[in-house]
Amino acid sequence: MSNPRTVRHVLMFGASNLTLGWNAVISELTAFWQCPLNVNVCLGMGRSWIGPSRVFWRVLPGITECGLWNHLPSEPQHVSVMMTDIGNDIVYGYSPRQILDSVQACVDRVRQWAPGCEIIVTRLPMASIRTLGQIRFRVMRFILFAGTTRTLSSILNDAEQVDDGLCQLATSHDLKLIESQADWYGFDPIHILKPKRAEVFRHYFSHWNRGTTLDTAGDFKSQKNSLPKLPVTAVRFVRGKQVLTPQPQIQTERLTLSAW
Repeated sequence: MSNPRTVRHVLMFGASNLTLGWNAVISELTAFWQCPLNVNVCLGMGRSWIGPSRVFWRVLPGITECGLWNHLPSEPQHVSVMMTDIGNDIVYGYSPRQILDSVQACVDRVRQWAPGCEIIVTRLPMASIRTLGQIRFRVMRFILFAGTTRTLSSILNDAEQVDDGLCQLATSHDLKLIESQADWYGFDPIHILKPKRAEVFRHYFSHWNRGTTLDTAGDFKSQKNSLPKLPVTAVRFVRGKQVLTPQPQIQTERLTLSAW
């Protein structure tokens, strides 16, 4: 049987859905892994996998160039990885090939660090995106990506290529691929509906092999006041000035949490 104090290392890469759904994410995660957790996350509204991304006056580094890669835990055992929110870079003007190469680069780095880790990857929400008409597309483009002039047809074409590429990547790199469901979304075609978030992340995490429960520590569901707040990334630029936040932001017997 596993050591009851064995630490589960969890890496989560994403953008707006990981950010907006943070309470559901951490609640479902600590319910799924009832053992000490060392969690490293790359998240943030509009986060790019490739390069810097701006939302209002805040800029975050791309996931492939963030500080996580210099701060991976030294003992990579019992590692579970989730990669989600792959698609913002389409609107930012990156090609499908560039996007897929960035995801593969992250997969390669993680596998080099922890060869036996499990990686789950979520597909693009194609069932939802395909329902977009021109009027709803223009409204959502103005709200979410006001700086882009990309057309609906060009975005749909690139999204199909990225989604197909993720399927190929999953096959060649032994990734667990998760398909999005149309009823997870509403008028907004890319952000999971708030009432659905817990259900969706529970579904995501169920694709990991839980194995033997390592201990019986209580989860955060029964301790609402204990839910960790959304973490702040280690490096961000606010109105052009670099802001550094020491990591980890939470370090208890139950949970270590760092954001990059």
